[in-house]
Amino acid sequence: MFHEVVRAGSVRAASDLLGVSASSITRQIQQLEHQIGATLLDRSSTGVAPTHAGKLVAQFAQSVVLEYDTLRADVNERRGLKGHIRVAAVESTMGKVIDAIAALREKFFDVTFSLSMLPAGRVFEAVKTSEVDVGVTFCAAPDPDLTVLARYVEPVVLAVSPNHDWAFKESVALHELSRVALGIPETTFGVRSILDEEARKCGLKLMPSLVTNSFDALRAFARSGAVSVLPRMSFDSERRANILKTVVIDSTALNETTADVITLRERRPSRLLKLFYSELERMF
Repeated sequence: MFHEVVRAGSVRAASDLLGVSASSITRQIQQLEHQIGATLLDRSSTGVAPTHAGKLVAQFAQSVVLEYDTLRADVNERRGLKGHIRVAAVESTMGKVIDAIAALREKFFDVTFSLSMLPAGRVFEAVKTSEVDVGVTFCAAPDPDLTVLARYVEPVVLAVSPNHDWAFKESVALHELSRVALGIPETTFGVRSILDEEARKCGLKLMPSLVTNSFDALRAFARSGAVSVLPRMSFDSERRANILKTVVIDSTALNETTADVITLRERRPSRLLKLFYSELERMF
C-alpha cells in the first residue's frame, strides 16, 4: 500500500485506486513507520511526499512488486495461462507497435495487451512508475532508472502532397518554413520541443497555420496542400502509396531524432516480455 500511496501522491488517491479505506491505509503506514523507526511521508494539505527514508522504502517496495509480477507471469506461462503485457507508445510508432503485437500473438494467440498512446514525456513517466511494462518514446533522455532496449533513427521531416511546389525538393532550410502554410504538433510533443529549439537557435519565430495534438490532422493538412512537420514514420503508408512526399529539413538535430524502446532497469522481464522485446526490435 505504501508503494501505491507514493505513486498516487495522496492517501485518498491510493484509497480510490485500491478500493481500501483511507483510514485503513493510514493505519498501515503508521505501523510501517513504527516498525522501521522513521517518518516515511511528509504530509500536507495537497497530499504526501516521501521523506529520504520513504524514498528508500518505496524503491524497495517497487523492486518487490516488479519481481512478483515477473514471477507470476512465468508461473502462469508454465501453467498454460495467458499473459498480459502493458505498452505505452508515442503516436508515430503505433503502426510498428501493432505489428509487433500481431507477430507475438501469431505465436501465443492467448496473450493480451493494453496499449496506451501518450506524448513522449508521459511514456517516459509511465515506464518509470511501472504503469506499463515497456514504452516506445521519442528521443529518450538518459536516465539511470531506465534501459534503452533499442534506438532507431526517426527523423523529423516535412510532409507535402505530390502536387506541392516542394514535392521534388530534397531539402529545405528551416527559415523557409515561414513562407508556407505550416502545420506543427502542439507543445506536449517531443517533435515540437526539438523544432522550437532549432528555430530559437536560428532566431526564427514560427507562425504555424495549424497547431494540433493529432498526427491524423497534420497528415490531412498536408494532403490538403499545406506543409506539416511530422516524424517520418508517422506517414509511412502515405509515402508508400505516393499520397504524401517527404522533404528533409536542413537541421542536424531534426535529422538525428530517434524512436526508443525503453523499460525500467530493475525490471526482470518474464519470458513472454522478452519475446515481445524481440518483436519490437524486429519491427523497427
